[in-house]
Amino acid sequence: MLCGERYASVRGGSAGRRVLLVCRTLDGGLAAVRASDGEPLWNAASPDPGGLPARGNRGMHIPGNGSAPLIQGDTVVSAEAGMVRGRSAADGEVRWEHDTGLGREAESVGKALLGDGIAFFTLRFGSSATVYAYDVRTGKHLWKRSLVSHDAPLVAFGMYGADAFTEGRLITRTDGGMTAFDARTGEPTPMGVPGNGLCGAVLVNNGYIYCDTEKPAKAGGTGEEITVKLDAVTLQSVDEDGSRTVLGGNGAKDAVPAYGTTYSVRFGADGRVELTPHGPPHKTRTVAPPRKEAESGRGFPSMNPVIVGNTAMFVDNRHLYTLPLDRGERARHEIDGGPGDRGPTGLYSEHLVWAPQVISLGGALFVIFHDGTVRSMKLPA
Repeated sequence: MLCGERYASVRGGSAGRRVLLVCRTLDGGLAAVRASDGEPLWNAASPDPGGLPARGNRGMHIPGNGSAPLIQGDTVVSAEAGMVRGRSAADGEVRWEHDTGLGREAESVGKALLGDGIAFFTLRFGSSATVYAYDVRTGKHLWKRSLVSHDAPLVAFGMYGADAFTEGRLITRTDGGMTAFDARTGEPTPMGVPGNGLCGAVLVNNGYIYCDTEKPAKAGGTGEEITVKLDAVTLQSVDEDGSRTVLGGNGAKDAVPAYGTTYSVRFGADGRVELTPHGPPHKTRTVAPPRKEAESGRGFPSMNPVIVGNTAMFVDNRHLYTLPLDRGERARHEIDGGPGDRGPTGLYSEHLVWAPQVISLGGALFVIFHDGTVRSMKLPA
């Protein structure tokens, strides 16, 4: 399942306050459960009844091409089958919906994002890629902007789409380079990124935008990968020459801000999960041993390692691995009921799996697996 990374607090009558976890299911529908005990609350049917999931060259294909759900207040917003819908978080009833005009085959690409009460979705159809913006509370369609001005082959690979939201603007990749769109009006502002103007990865932190890009090549030479630091308000570079030393490691690609600094949390050459602070003492520590699939070749996808609170962590289909940022040793925690290395059954013989997902809510961890299993755990001390 693909789950929303935010939660909804619903008040009213005797129901009191409920914290929800809403997920996109393997058949393309939505399922909501109560976070406190996993009690099912409601389901929304697949927009493509009878459709089957499949694995393609860009990962999992879900019937209806739905986005991960976004949750704000008492509203769940998602895109599916060319429609954008706002549902009641309490019971899943559709409150508002808009037809994008792209048709049922429109595919949700890039990141679905929330900012200033607005939901943003990037939809692809054919050679087009377009951002749509909706007011979550009222359902008003605020604007749409095409991200390509001509037939761009990279559209098919999901190259163009939203990366982040900061300072009231959506940071987006377009065929004209990185562009910031005003959240309410969609007014575009080009960003001061050198070279081809695009970012391979983006990190927003502490008033700055870090952009992994390619430095223009000198005559007869090749381009150099750099990380450019931009002011989040002016959108212009604050460094005369970009440098990986701004972040260290792989630049913005694997950087995670935490406790006033940034860390690289990434897979090492041997498949281990490694944590490296970008400030002193710059010492790399291991969060988890080599991935099982690196040893067995089974090829089960792995989640990207994350930092939650003051702990770096990684989840596979059996265990949660943790490493405190400041002190302490790494630990391995058994996940009760984890699916292990089995794939889903009944859907041909293909392994229709995706990486586990971790969501942190109120001191608890929710681990979501490809087979629909959801497990809650206390955040390890």
